[in-house]
Amino acid sequence: MSEVTDTTTAVAAARGSRRRLGFWVLVGVLAASGVAMAFIVLFGLAESQAFSLTWRVFIADVFLIASLAAQHVWLRRAIWVGTAVTFLLGVLVTFWPDDAYYVECDISSGLDSEQSQRTASGLLNDLNTAAYIMLVALVVLGFLSLGYRYLHHERLLRLIYIATFVAGLAAASSWAIEAIAQSWLDSPVQLGILILALTAAAIVIIAALVQRKAWRDREAATPDRAAPVSGLTTARFDDPELRALVRRYVDEYLEERGR
Repeated sequence: MSEVTDTTTAVAAARGSRRRLGFWVLVGVLAASGVAMAFIVLFGLAESQAFSLTWRVFIADVFLIASLAAQHVWLRRAIWVGTAVTFLLGVLVTFWPDDAYYVECDISSGLDSEQSQRTASGLLNDLNTAAYIMLVALVVLGFLSLGYRYLHHERLLRLIYIATFVAGLAAASSWAIEAIAQSWLDSPVQLGILILALTAAAIVIIAALVQRKAWRDREAATPDRAAPVSGLTTARFDDPELRALVRRYVDEYLEERGR
């Protein structure tokens, strides 16, 4: 049992060290890109490709830092993929040779601007906008997932939590499709889904705060709960209560890492 505990502790320490290193690397990139943007603006190049590219690096780094708040592995990875997609699309938009949104109208054809077709640059812009809509939705859900540890024990709250994710992704998808297809969906449909998502999110936030307070109150009411842990190295490892305690902490750790 002691070897299992030591191995688990070592793995957790290694992962924590990698996370801290990755966090500080992201912070360094954020600072460097922010300073670079400031100098580009000071030199009067706010409309240049250099500023656009640096701004996209800055935004991508912000999203990567925000992904660290996500409590589910799949959600964290989805944010990483979304960040990569939006960054690549942004680079294409920045360096695309033609920045016109619509194909120039031929007066003899009798088409007005509303009937004009989008250029490749216009389509790229719309795809980039749709990708950002989905990415922002994932980041918001990542912050909402911070309350999962306080909600997953209650079945009803867990169902509302899942409904929040479903409604949130559905709302973001409807707006993303709107950005690409242009007036493909009716606004009442989009607004209705969005209202449902916001309502569920409000319930999740309030419930998480209430459950968090109740959890802290329970922890404060049992201050001797952590006492056996402090004496773990000196206690006998054949003690059934100690083995049960170690097993519970290992199970809780594995459950938390598996989310």
